[in-house]
Amino acid sequence: MKVISLMLLSACLYINPTFGQANAPNIPTNPSSPSSEYFAKGGIGLIKEQLYIDLISDRNELILPDGKRWVGQNASTPEVILYFKHRMWSLQALPEDFDLSQSIVVSFESSKVRFFDFVEMSGGYYKRSKRD
Repeated sequence: MKVISLMLLSACLYINPTFGQANAPNIPTNPSSPSSEYFAKGGIGLIKEQLYIDLISDRNELILPDGKRWVGQNASTPEVILYFKHRMWSLQALPEDFDLSQSIVVSFESSKVRFFDFVEMSGGYYKRSKRD
């Protein structure tokens, strides 16, 4: 009888993997890590819907949701910017109502561009394309 009970319990746990997890913390099952490499298409990298990185530009450059471009320093110059309330902000000029939890950080480096979306708690990096 004990063997049958154990087999039934095992079968229930196997069939329903969430059994016993009612009080488990709400942690994403597959968050992307800031060290996750993403692959661009045509020299354009997706950060989130309608926000892209131009990886072949000679400058640090993003394509914004309205189709306009944000252009920063030369691509060889490291630069960190924040996307908040549909605008790009430098670290020295943040608005008074700035909230990091509602922002995306983009770090332009010589060989890659890193990003982290604090709303989605996900991020990664793209390697910069070779310029001719």
